[in-house]
Amino acid sequence: MEKLTEKITVNEINAPAEFSEFQKRSWGILYFDKENPLNFGSNHAIVTDRSADLFLVAGEVKDFYLSKGLLPRIEFPLCDRLEQNRLETLKKAGFSVEIKDNLICMVKTSPSKDLCQKPLIISEETDFDKGLVGTAINGGYENFLPGVLKKLARSENANFYVSRLFGDGVSLCTIERGKEISRLSNVLTGEGFRSTGFGSKTVCFAALKYEENFENPLYLLTENPLAQRLYRLAGFERTDFSKKLYTAVLEEKE
Repeated sequence: MEKLTEKITVNEINAPAEFSEFQKRSWGILYFDKENPLNFGSNHAIVTDRSADLFLVAGEVKDFYLSKGLLPRIEFPLCDRLEQNRLETLKKAGFSVEIKDNLICMVKTSPSKDLCQKPLIISEETDFDKGLVGTAINGGYENFLPGVLKKLARSENANFYVSRLFGDGVSLCTIERGKEISRLSNVLTGEGFRSTGFGSKTVCFAALKYEENFENPLYLLTENPLAQRLYRLAGFERTDFSKKLYTAVLEEKE
């Protein structure tokens, strides 16, 4: 499990490169997308060098993002904890820290169930359909997720799956392929179609196609305990995962 966790951590560090521009630094990576400023996943720095002077890094991050009209954010690779002295350094640099400590990691360990049935049609697509904004993508996601999905749909290292009912998109998901491990992400179902099995069918179809064509492990991260049942149908099982995600955000002055 330790080796698998390391692969997941490395993949999470590099995954945004599929839908963001980036610049590498001696201490980590700067991800940015001025066309999609509201998506935090597209606009953040990742500090990978634990020996770097964090105060200087924070200053560099602040200058970089503010020069592009973006909110400065710093993420740290999935870890057990962020040391108190580093937290204090970030605060001194004007950043507040958010901790995401309820992440659930699930890994595909068994075959997916074939749940596809007509009139539902599930397919891999290579172009983003704007009609999905009003169905599967809503609840605030419509402000930034289309920008991510457009790039993933056209990426050579990602697969974009859409379920359509009588031609209308009702559910979607993506699989992003890394060098040693891949992740299932962006699982969304339209507001009027939730709790009806459409999400399960879409995920199962995507996972089935993945296992038919690729050998690397497939994982997902979720904060929703209720979603585990959906993913189990696709052959995923929860793993012993205790990593946290620390994000530092520049405090806006009043």
